[in-house]
Amino acid sequence: MATVNLNNIKECKQAYIYNMQVGNYLTQAQVDEIEEKWGYYTDAWKKEVLGQSKDQVNYDYEYNYDSSNFDDAKEAGREAGENATQFDGEVWDEDLRAGGNLTVAGSGAIVNMATGGIKDGWNALGNLKDRLLGDKPTNNTITEGQSKWESFKKSGKGSIYIAAAMNIATAAQYLIDKPNEDAKNACDALQSEFNASQSMLTANQDEMEELKEEMEYQREEAELMNEDANYRIEEEKTLHDIAKSAIDAIQAKIDSGQRLSDSEKELYKASKERMINSGTNINSISSTNTEEVGAIYNELGEKQENLDDIATGINEVDGLTDYASDFDQATQISCYTEAASQGLNVVSSLMTVGKLLANALFKPWEWFIVALVGAAGSISAVAVKEQWDFAGQVGNEIKLRKDTEDLTKTTEEELKSTTKDFNNNLEKIEGLEMEIPKEIEAPPELDIPEENPVPDVLRPQDTNEPESNEKKKKTE
Repeated sequence: MATVNLNNIKECKQAYIYNMQVGNYLTQAQVDEIEEKWGYYTDAWKKEVLGQSKDQVNYDYEYNYDSSNFDDAKEAGREAGENATQFDGEVWDEDLRAGGNLTVAGSGAIVNMATGGIKDGWNALGNLKDRLLGDKPTNNTITEGQSKWESFKKSGKGSIYIAAAMNIATAAQYLIDKPNEDAKNACDALQSEFNASQSMLTANQDEMEELKEEMEYQREEAELMNEDANYRIEEEKTLHDIAKSAIDAIQAKIDSGQRLSDSEKELYKASKERMINSGTNINSISSTNTEEVGAIYNELGEKQENLDDIATGINEVDGLTDYASDFDQATQISCYTEAASQGLNVVSSLMTVGKLLANALFKPWEWFIVALVGAAGSISAVAVKEQWDFAGQVGNEIKLRKDTEDLTKTTEEELKSTTKDFNNNLEKIEGLEMEIPKEIEAPPELDIPEENPVPDVLRPQDTNEPESNEKKKKTE
């Protein structure tokens, strides 16, 4: 089994995590010792390991921001955009390319007339009238068209009627399909989404500034706690050593047979008590400091949840802006294109009306076409203004979207900076060490006689000795 220095937090951490991953690296007794010694840290170590494979374990604890890990958040941002707009992202010009039925039908009607398919042509033109006025061509209308066709065909009016049909169809198509309106409304809805996103990102930046200050304060607080603990431990060790020196001096005096004064006896008792108390105090200081610094370490580590929430929000906004960029610029271009198309139709309608009036047969059905072409020109004139307005409103959304993208990038950079501070502060707290004496001796038990020893010169002489008796006789 592995040998672990319990006073080295980094060594304990690496061994503890490795044991969680592979098992049987530490004995249960060693695990218990580490948890008892560094209990407030082991909770964080467990969180670090949970859900990770052996190869993913980072023995030097570190929070890493990687946008690729937030794909779900990005997709949620796109879905939020779709829910807010109820727009599928398909721009008008894509629909137009799929088929402008009215333009094809209208131009096809007059082309058919010009090529002699008068019945089919009038049917198609009648359908166009139905779209606009709610009426349908009747057999009488078709019969009248047949009887009059030969006369205006000979007069060269076929090309004029082709132009008329195109003018009418272009305006009719605009009224029926309302190009770019859905996309423009989606862009309008996105503006409020972007305003909310910018407010959130700004709040995130403020939050990260506060987090940095809090983390720095917590790290400094832990350092001061550890410094104070080391000072008190050193102070207790000094008192312990002084008491030990006093007891050693008393022991030497006893060994030499010298008499202990009452004050020396009291000094021994006080020194013995001091050694015991110093050892107890050092253990208490060490345990309390480990608990308090460990609590700060865990409080700081819990800020990872704040960083996760901020990172998730950043990626959701990123998904929202991606969704908007898929169609907003294309919508603006489509608005300009449609405005140009309708503008041309205004000019073309005026020219067509002029030609029709110049060559009119003044029959009711011809006046009907003149009226339709005139109305088409008016409709297209309104459409030009509307499409320009659409383009301007979409332009406001595009600017807001780009501003949001810039703010997202700034917030992401701030997140990376805050993450770096987070890791550095955690590492510095992990690196704090208490200067605990390797060994705190228990006070020695001295064998102090109940009575003080008497020097030999003061001891009474033995009167039974032969030499003493001889001296006594001589004296007599």
